[in-house]
Amino acid sequence: MPTRVTRTVGPGTQVLKALGEANGMQSRVGWFKTAHEPDGVPSAYVAAIHEFGYAPKNIPPRMGLRTMLRAKTGEYRTLAGSLAKTVLKGSTMYAALERLGGKVAGDVRAQIASVKEPMLAPATILARWRRAGGYGVQITDSLAKPLVDSGNMQANVTHQTGTNETLGELE
Repeated sequence: MPTRVTRTVGPGTQVLKALGEANGMQSRVGWFKTAHEPDGVPSAYVAAIHEFGYAPKNIPPRMGLRTMLRAKTGEYRTLAGSLAKTVLKGSTMYAALERLGGKVAGDVRAQIASVKEPMLAPATILARWRRAGGYGVQITDSLAKPLVDSGNMQANVTHQTGTNETLGELE
């Protein structure tokens, strides 16, 4: 009597499906080509200046993204592990990476909002005060707070999920 083989769908099938779907899938966080400041300067350029500093213009590094990302690496690994389990239970890799990318982008926005030092130069505060209307405008914490002059850099950080072929490039 011939042997009969029956193929059943089990956990191994879900793993293979998830791995196939994950091939080339990624989520990127940052400032993309369409993100610009009010004066037309790319937001990615402004973010790089504030992350690394720019000595010729006496701009110190102040954003702290690298430090924040190092501090949250464990949290992101834990979330990624939890999301991997949801993929094995039937969720999509795209949904998992969307959630992870959204979390990181939110943390970047929160980091930008939390920056209080190094303080702005007095000339920068004066320039902001003049743009706000000058005399009759009180110099408040918001005029003196680093990284929030227009709010665009914080608002423009986002994430994209897909493959290399479907994603835009970071500037």
